[in-house]
Amino acid sequence: MFENIKADWGRYLSLTSRVHESTFLRKFHLFYYEFGFQTTVVHRLGAWARTELSSFGFIPLRYLFLVVYEVLHAMVQTLYGIDIHRHATIGKGLYIGHFGGIKIGRCTMGPGCSVHQQVKLDDDTTVGARVWMGSHAVINHGAVVEDDTTLAPGAVIPACGIVKKHTLVMGAPARVIKRNYDNRALIGRPLAHAGGTK
Repeated sequence: MFENIKADWGRYLSLTSRVHESTFLRKFHLFYYEFGFQTTVVHRLGAWARTELSSFGFIPLRYLFLVVYEVLHAMVQTLYGIDIHRHATIGKGLYIGHFGGIKIGRCTMGPGCSVHQQVKLDDDTTVGARVWMGSHAVINHGAVVEDDTTLAPGAVIPACGIVKKHTLVMGAPARVIKRNYDNRALIGRPLAHAGGTK
């Protein structure tokens, strides 16, 4: 859990830095005002309680943390409009750039991804590493989005659809606009702990 949170934290710091802002102010702003980061920490807590605490046999402690998680999950869902399914598997270095209308189902998401407002991922979807999902993008049930792809705002991936690596897709339903698309400017400077370089 802590390794994942550290990677999330580092990614937010790298993407939200402000000119002439001290390190202390950056960290203060991140901790108190980045609602996506707070929601991600809540999700990491729940995943940790369900898996790692169970494997060590700390059953009473596990249930205590799960109760805390459920309360915090309900709070961030209500206050921030971000709902991450408790059984979603999300790689380290997640960046949620805006809050509101975000629903991440029981999916698998690789490291170093970016999610924006009104993005929706159905259950049983698979998202690779370093995928940039623009606002109002939708990934429907059973779809697969491979590594280093970019979903333009409003892109809709149909059920069981496949988006190949390094492509830019747009539209509803989504169609390929550009192949061999380099999304590093959108994703941000690659971090070793957020999926590495291409």
